[in-house]
Amino acid sequence: MKQKLVWGSILGIAIVAGIALFTKVAVRSAPSYPAELAAGVQSGIASQAPCPSSYGGVPQAVENAASFITYRSGATLSQAVKQRLTLLEQSAMSGPPNPSGLTRQQVKDVITANFMNTASSVTDAQIKNMAKTSLRVFPCLADSNRRDDVQLRGSKGNINSGVFKQNAFLFRDGSTPEGLSLRAMAVTLIGGEIDARLDALAFACPDQWNVTYYSPYRVLVLAYALVSDDLLLKSQSEIASQMQSMETWLQNNRSIDCPSDGRCPYGEQGYIYSTPMSLFFSEGVQNDLLNRIDAIV
Repeated sequence: MKQKLVWGSILGIAIVAGIALFTKVAVRSAPSYPAELAAGVQSGIASQAPCPSSYGGVPQAVENAASFITYRSGATLSQAVKQRLTLLEQSAMSGPPNPSGLTRQQVKDVITANFMNTASSVTDAQIKNMAKTSLRVFPCLADSNRRDDVQLRGSKGNINSGVFKQNAFLFRDGSTPEGLSLRAMAVTLIGGEIDARLDALAFACPDQWNVTYYSPYRVLVLAYALVSDDLLLKSQSEIASQMQSMETWLQNNRSIDCPSDGRCPYGEQGYIYSTPMSLFFSEGVQNDLLNRIDAIV
């Protein structure tokens, strides 16, 4: 039985994980951090939405994170979510006898459970829409011969939309041997992706992310990054410049007019990569994640 290990957005990982049962092998190599990673993280998440370092600094840190998430994906944190995240973060900071948080395994458990809960409730129509309009790399440059494929940014691979839908239905229902296999594989793959993301952040920004316990703030930022497949690199101006360069390339090389002004790089209509954020990072999903965190901290 052949396997394909899919890396990219958490949605791509989990729903398409079991396509391994039907397609070729593609294994991710061991971690290797390019020199520019640290610079990218420093100009991105580390400086624009740094992890809070003091009790009093938590409210502003949460506001910074909300702004960071919105300009990059269009997703929002409601006032209620921001207030609750602030309280959870402050509670973790003041927990006796020392600041508390989640172990890495607990991070994996809550994010995986949060995703599984959401994936179990998606409708047929939502799955069909995902296959048709989401999970696209550089959507403006969709190759007409591959237009209907689901594209996984992390693996740079394509999956036939029909196969995607078939396996997404099986994954959601989880009532057949195939569906159960998909879910079991997804748990492993999500955990591996969390390890990869956290290791990279710890390398690039050790003062904020090389930690033993992950605070609620860090867990929510990580969940956002996984759902959007945002590597959290580059500042707002650098991201805008990158999209402008892509727009210019399209005009000069493909005669495609696809304005980047006002577009987000990630999220529902992501200019660089599109993911169904409204389904997998909705306010309800955010609250479910905070509930699971609250049960631990």
